[in-house]
Amino acid sequence: MNQAGMISTSVSTTTMISGSHLFNISGHSITKELPAGKCIMSSPFVVGGYQWAIMYYPNGLNSYDQPGIAFTLELQSEGSGVEARLEFCLVDSHGRPSDIHKASSFCEFGYVSCNRGFSGFITHEELEESWYLRNDSFVVKCTVGILDSSVVEASGCGTPGNANDTHQAEHLPPSDLHEQLRKLLESGEGADVEFNVDGQIFSAHRCILAARSPVFHAQFFGPIGEKNFHNIEVEDMEAVVFKVLLQYLYTDVLPDLNEFGSIQIKETSASAIMAQHLLAAADRYSIERLKMICEEKLLGTISIDTVATTLALAEQHGCGRLNEACIEFLSRGGNLKEVMDTDGFGHLMLSCPSMFNLILANINDPNVLRDLVIRFSKTSIKS
Repeated sequence: MNQAGMISTSVSTTTMISGSHLFNISGHSITKELPAGKCIMSSPFVVGGYQWAIMYYPNGLNSYDQPGIAFTLELQSEGSGVEARLEFCLVDSHGRPSDIHKASSFCEFGYVSCNRGFSGFITHEELEESWYLRNDSFVVKCTVGILDSSVVEASGCGTPGNANDTHQAEHLPPSDLHEQLRKLLESGEGADVEFNVDGQIFSAHRCILAARSPVFHAQFFGPIGEKNFHNIEVEDMEAVVFKVLLQYLYTDVLPDLNEFGSIQIKETSASAIMAQHLLAAADRYSIERLKMICEEKLLGTISIDTVATTLALAEQHGCGRLNEACIEFLSRGGNLKEVMDTDGFGHLMLSCPSMFNLILANINDPNVLRDLVIRFSKTSIKS
């Protein structure tokens, strides 16, 4: 039998088995006096069939290490070449993980007692100024993800004319649906609705918008929805924000926000300001995934210039993680004192006066507290 035209196949399958362990560390004021290289070990725990333990080094792995606290994970059972995704993060009193104080990496554990982790995870000063240290204790969460890969050879094989689905898939071009829909939006062909946003007209397709947003669905097809689909006026939104919103609804891809710097607000980061406006738009139209994407982007842009407006936005639109990250930023060092001199802080106190008590509860410096109370009082009188 001629075997020249036969094709064999194999399938690679990779899964991840994950598990977490919470390590409650008490007596921080005592443990931080331990010399470099000395560690405290958690109780052992099992993930993926292997036994692990967290190693807490209050003053680094050795005298040459980066200053501050180090965490490592130790493999305590037999194993070689164990590949794992490792993540450490601090956890607050409500069990919420920090978006700032965390570190992750893919590691290989080659033998028993092998350690992998992170030096310089957080300094003692940063920990003591944060709200993760409560009653001289804090909690670190370690998440381990074990990679499990296998390759299975297919039992059958066939000729090119009978090639199986796996072989055929290798020759298929990648999907370009998002690009086709982008061109449909730009051309306006078949559009059946028009929006007037800040004097600029946008044409779109009701069925696409309704499929992507429950608010648009109710607006177009609900019992008390719009009857006239021409020149629907969108208030309190800039045209450039609506343009990006439509692009996302059609393509499920968020363009580079730095390309849209025409919003008329004087700020240091056009990308951060666009993300703020887009988050508000996503919340307005109940586009949850876009809202989460914008929240992630804003988590990475918190600064002296943006934290006040970002915190006000987080409070108004129910973004818990963003709210927490902003409060944590304000509670660090002299950040709040600098932020109080920005225009955004006055806006925050006027639009979200409830934030005053939350910020107050996380500040330990009496001088900063006094300045905060004075500033809040002046803002309240003006309003």
